[in-house]
Amino acid sequence: MKEAGYDVAAGGRRDGDVVVLVVEDDPLVREAVAMLIESDGYRVIASCDGDECLDRLPPREKRVVLVTDVILPGRSGRALADEVRRRRPRAPVVFATGLPDAAYSLEPLGVNETVLLKPFGVREIAHAVGRAALAA
Repeated sequence: MKEAGYDVAAGGRRDGDVVVLVVEDDPLVREAVAMLIESDGYRVIASCDGDECLDRLPPREKRVVLVTDVILPGRSGRALADEVRRRRPRAPVVFATGLPDAAYSLEPLGVNETVLLKPFGVREIAHAVGRAALAA
């Protein structure tokens, strides 16, 4: 399905217990990022905003990695990350932004947090998610 909030079980080539939460308000970017991550064998839950993401958090036995845009409608990527970590303290976070100033606003980054500047390549997102999944 190509709409906001789709949920695809890809089998988890690296670890089937890791679910990657992709939060991006631009549907084309959301779809592309979700497909890249799914192609690496992760289960992805893609959402258009922070509220939808929080509503769709998987059961506690699943480990999660959050991949979120920094600037979102409603709550910011930072506020979303803080809430996800309140619920899942070990959840690694990959922030994505096309605005370098937005990346600087995240500093200092917390433990298991990283920033990718858009546009990023396939290797960059795969590497960031792979490292985050190991820490989840």
